[in-house]
Amino acid sequence: MTDIAAELSEISEKLFTLQREKVERLARLLETSREQAAGAKVADAALDLIRPRLQIERPDRVTTPLRVFCWPFEQLLAGNRIQQRIIGRISRATIRPVWSLLQAHLQGGVEAEWRQACADASGAHERARTIAAGAVIWPAASKALVRIRDRCRSDRAERAAVVEQLGSDALYEEFEDIVGLMVAWEDAVVVDDLLSPVPVGKLADAQVAGVGARLDAAAERGTPALAHIVMLVLPRLEQSYEVLRLVQGREALASGLASAPTLMAFTHRLLAGSLERMAEDISSGAPLTDRAVTRLGRRFLDEARRFDTAVGPAAAQSMKGVVAAARGRLRDMVDDVVLNDAIAVVTADGQPAEAEQRAKALRTCRQISDDLGLTDALDDATGKIRSALLEGVGRRARTAEGSADERREAMVAEIGHATRLIELMSGAEDAYALYRELNRRYGS
Repeated sequence: MTDIAAELSEISEKLFTLQREKVERLARLLETSREQAAGAKVADAALDLIRPRLQIERPDRVTTPLRVFCWPFEQLLAGNRIQQRIIGRISRATIRPVWSLLQAHLQGGVEAEWRQACADASGAHERARTIAAGAVIWPAASKALVRIRDRCRSDRAERAAVVEQLGSDALYEEFEDIVGLMVAWEDAVVVDDLLSPVPVGKLADAQVAGVGARLDAAAERGTPALAHIVMLVLPRLEQSYEVLRLVQGREALASGLASAPTLMAFTHRLLAGSLERMAEDISSGAPLTDRAVTRLGRRFLDEARRFDTAVGPAAAQSMKGVVAAARGRLRDMVDDVVLNDAIAVVTADGQPAEAEQRAKALRTCRQISDDLGLTDALDDATGKIRSALLEGVGRRARTAEGSADERREAMVAEIGHATRLIELMSGAEDAYALYRELNRRYGS
């Protein structure tokens, strides 16, 4: 692990400026190291550190038993926080405990077979290699996990022991989800075939028919796979409410889960989980840029409105507290990150990129300010920015030096910069009004 430790300090500071080849090489080294018990904890932490870059670059990864094991539910993986279970999400904190639990219940020689399956897997692309190795790993893993789960369901002492090994009741609930998703591994392969690349926009009729056929087949078998098929679909969708098209005509089918007996009830719970995940992101306190805050805010508020419309009053009522808390936190974030120093940032000298970014964030903020009760504060900020830009152009007109042509050229640039900021912040009409006023005062 010495080589890894030597590179981590550089990565933490230069994650998004490192060459792709360096990131890919380190990822392969870490994935190999995490297969060894002694290096697993450090390797997992290091992979978490570089994960944001891996999600952008999508480099070819090492085919290992652990990566193959996670593939059927990979799209559901979220961060390491796990205060409570959010349906439709698998925390990365669950992976290592579940993997260790599975390893402890495998018969001798099985892990060696899995490593050999990974070594033997061939294919030009990682997905092909993963599915080839998965054909060996997933059936055996699902059988072993089902045996563990069934013993837990029938024996309280066994369940308590597994909860202790995993670390919490919340992790145990996610373990149950992993078992169901692993049993549905064949459905996961088909869903991935139908819904790639992600995110998928509006579902095509062929995609709806293809996933619908899997749901109908699962219903005929009488398995609980229906719920897990819908779980596999949702994170692949750009517009989560497209999932309701899959349920149409199948609303009353049994989901296979006692907590949400019908497929429609389960789908509503999944959509609520999607909203909860966004609320959790808002409430996490993680530092965000002004642009990220406004984008997250717009997406959350749009999602909350769609949820109310899609699921009806009764289901929407259960989420009112979550939405209200997230809305309050979002208001504070927008006020603090976007509005707080907006006047200083937009009107600062020598920082055009930062000024333009904040102006864009203020424009996006306009789309959510009514919902957050920030319209008056936004109007006040934009009005002061407009006045400050006018004053700044006037000040430069009074202090400009050089020949008449040089002063005129400098003023054209100043007027253009101020007009550009107003256009980004308030739109073309307001920008044109400012342009005419500036030209009237200083254009000559």
